[in-house]
Amino acid sequence: MKKLLALLLLWPTLALGQGAGGQPVTCNKTAQGSSGAATTLIVPAVTPNPPPSPGQTIAICGWDITTGAAAATYQLVYGTGATCGTGTVIITSAHNLGATSGVSSTGRNYSTPSTNPAQGLCMIVTGTGPVQWTVYYAQF
Repeated sequence: MKKLLALLLLWPTLALGQGAGGQPVTCNKTAQGSSGAATTLIVPAVTPNPPPSPGQTIAICGWDITTGAAAATYQLVYGTGATCGTGTVIITSAHNLGATSGVSSTGRNYSTPSTNPAQGLCMIVTGTGPVQWTVYYAQF
């Protein structure tokens, strides 16, 4: 029982990997939303203010995604601009979901932290959708 309790207390650190400099990442933030076919900024960048203070990077720990009455494809990317259209870095491949289906990938570290503090996190949805999402992340 003591081992189980210790494991549960350490789970966020163990399950979510490491950030910059090997520091444990604890995902304590969520982004929720819904869209049809679109590219949506779901976590804006936190840029240095005032320079030269460092900006913040984003690390993704998992997500829950469901579709509505029609099939859709989703993809997560980092990038700059209102829809991550500049300096785009692909985080996940495009995942296809059938109508009224879903996927959960929480409890894992799916991406390395963004390397550019000016990068935000975007959700790209194609197909009819809509797609509803909750993304679990840390920003540090």
